[in-house]
Amino acid sequence: MGGTGDGINSFHMNVDEDPGGLGNKTSTVSYSWFIIMEHCSVGSLTSALNSCKFHQPCEIRSEKPLLEWDSWSAMETLKDTVKALMYLHANEIIHGDLKAGNVLLSPGGTDRRRFIGKVTGGTDRRRFIGKVTDFGLSRILKEYG
Repeated sequence: MGGTGDGINSFHMNVDEDPGGLGNKTSTVSYSWFIIMEHCSVGSLTSALNSCKFHQPCEIRSEKPLLEWDSWSAMETLKDTVKALMYLHANEIIHGDLKAGNVLLSPGGTDRRRFIGKVTGGTDRRRFIGKVTDFGLSRILKEYG
């Protein structure tokens, strides 16, 4: 088995096409693994925090532009993350590596202030949804129970 190919993790193995051994024919079967996921064009929660996406211009007049923390946007993003973790835990999966870099932000969102519980075409003021990613360290609890 080798480790080359276009996928994230690939391997090759030889398969005996002639089990009786008369012709001694073998062929190579290749398998490749790919990760397919939604493109989250807003970036990660880390980049959003570093670029002040959770801040709004302050209405106080001063020489320097001031920003104030947008606690509503931060709380809505936290709620998105908690909902994802609740889903994982309800299915007995532990993420194992939750951090701001593993929460990606995708364009969209519902305006929960006006349409509570209803998915609509409108977006909330954040204009993104937080999505938990990177399940490389995840564990299924059923296997260990």
